[in-house]
Amino acid sequence: MGAVLRKRLGARAPRVSTRTIPDWLVWLGSWISPTAAVLYPLLGLVRHSTAEKATCVLRFVPSAGMAECM
Repeated sequence: MGAVLRKRLGARAPRVSTRTIPDWLVWLGSWISPTAAVLYPLLGLVRHSTAEKATCVLRFVPSAGMAECM
């Protein structure tokens, strides 16, 4: 997510982190933290999403500023 923001916003996003957490660290944290335990099964899962439902069902129209970022 951070890499996408940095790529699209350029100089406007200088403090956006692009680092990632290793899977083993999330696994280790899942033994300690309930939040990390919820995230652990999602590791490696690729989710493809679009705004199709928002535009078709909800009749959402992106604002001019949002279209610029996309």
